Amino acid sequence: MTWSDWEAIGPTLFDPSRDTPPPALASRLPNQIDIFRIANNELDYANDDWQSGPRWDRLHWMGMPLQPEHTGKLRGVSASASGAGNLWVAVNFNSRLRYCTFDGHGWSDWKDSNDVIKDRPAVSALDGETTMIVNWRDDNRYVWMKQNPNGAWSEGAVGDRLFYGPPTLISDGKDWILFGKGEDKGIWVNRYRTYTDEWVGWTSLGGNNMAGWEVAATSRGLGKYEVFYAAKDLRITWGVWEFEQWSGWEAHPSETKYVPFAVSHTDGTIDLYHYGTDGNLYRRLWR
Repeated sequence: MTWSDWEAIGPTLFDPSRDTPPPALASRLPNQIDIFRIANNELDYANDDWQSGPRWDRLHWMGMPLQPEHTGKLRGVSASASGAGNLWVAVNFNSRLRYCTFDGHGWSDWKDSNDVIKDRPAVSALDGETTMIVNWRDDNRYVWMKQNPNGAWSEGAVGDRLFYGPPTLISDGKDWILFGKGEDKGIWVNRYRTYTDEWVGWTSLGGNNMAGWEVAATSRGLGKYEVFYAAKDLRITWGVWEFEQWSGWEAHPSETKYVPFAVSHTDGTIDLYHYGTDGNLYRRLWR
């Protein structure tokens, strides 16, 4: 297994002068990516089944109106899937958490949690029965809410640590893994163990040369995860948790000022994307 060379796959579909948030990626089926982007303060959705070649500017983008309100400020989007009939999307709309689901046939109505949030929420569907959402509050703390198999929600705080960026949440197939930029400007990680229903505690991963305030993460298999961020030298830096060990950080040859984004659509694979400084969208594959 190794990384491919970077491939330019079209324009960025992104206007950094408007402080546009990065897209969100999920995968309901092997070799297929669900893409969500905010453009002109509207939420758009597309499905990349590789017929685009895989240029995203050739995808069929569909609008997802945030009913019942159609006006307001969208400040970030997160998405996650666990099987063909369990796709979740969460957004910050007018500083409140909204989320909806796709069951394989159609989209649900948007639900408003009434939670006031600071920036992009993070959502992760684990096994088709349980889903977790983590929010970043105005006091710079992370709070979580978990939907249980009976549909009820439980919630709580993720410790007392303060964070200076929105959360990133993934599942490694058995637990939830939460990442954020801490007070020391480095990356911190916490694990929610599903068999004990508790957080194990925060651990520093370093990464104090982050250029922005967000990290990207994905999992290519049970008990594994990969973390990516844009460094101050414009290179994408990544680290791997595998075999109960942390790899340390390694730089990708790249040039970006923006947070990368990644997805694993098939066990053992990673699709890594970044916006180049030349106005193009780039993709690199782990195969």
